[in-house]
Amino acid sequence: MWRVSAEATSSTDRKCLAFRLLPRPAWLLQSFLVLFPVPPAMALFEQMRANVGKLLKGIDRYNPENLATLEHYVETQAKENAYDLEANLAVLKLYQFNPALFQTTVTAQILLKALTNLPHTDFTLCKCMIDQAHQEEKPIRQILYLGELLETCHFQAFWQALDENIALLDGITGFEDSVRKFICHVVGITYQHIDRWLLAKMLGDLTDNQLKSWMSKYGWTESEPGTIFICNQEESIKPKNIVEKIDFDSKCLPSLTLFKLSWQPCLFPHCDPFS
Repeated sequence: MWRVSAEATSSTDRKCLAFRLLPRPAWLLQSFLVLFPVPPAMALFEQMRANVGKLLKGIDRYNPENLATLEHYVETQAKENAYDLEANLAVLKLYQFNPALFQTTVTAQILLKALTNLPHTDFTLCKCMIDQAHQEEKPIRQILYLGELLETCHFQAFWQALDENIALLDGITGFEDSVRKFICHVVGITYQHIDRWLLAKMLGDLTDNQLKSWMSKYGWTESEPGTIFICNQEESIKPKNIVEKIDFDSKCLPSLTLFKLSWQPCLFPHCDPFS
């Protein structure tokens, strides 16, 4: 219960005074919610995530009666630009156990959400849980092709194929920007310098202002007109294979002779290292 003095005239004063009168844990919670308010949609999603997390524990994870709840959760992930791999894999596993309940639209959403988490292997995990017959269905086949283009770094071909099948992204929020983050990751570990026009093409024919925004986000600079400096790859830590060659000289011969004299073939009748 909030108790506010009449002396507190402004809204801020009333809140600060009320926080002082509350117990400390409540004061911290209330102050956090005021300073960092949680959007209603995100709060709803977090509540749904918690409920689904409880649902996935134990034997209820594979209860087909829970499939409708999990499918709705997948649609919510797509709309709210959120992601829950464990729940999505549970949906695909239920489809394996109950082929008659298979939903192509939900499976397509799961695959598209997995693509947004590249370079992690989520897309491969999800693909392996879909039988070959369903992989040949039109929307799923198209998404698998898009995934192949991304995984093989054919980025310009990916954007062209996506433009031809843009209806696949209906209801999927933030898909294109998530893909651009993956492309920037690949560029960052591959290039030292890249042509400006090529980077714009790889990121989906971005405008000049859009390209500048992504360059600023990753700290890339235009070292000279038309050329973007990514990073000095020589300064990156790279593993090295160290091969050490040991030459045997005459000093090793007495030891080898002594070892041969001490060898007892009777103990190892089928193994003679000097034969």
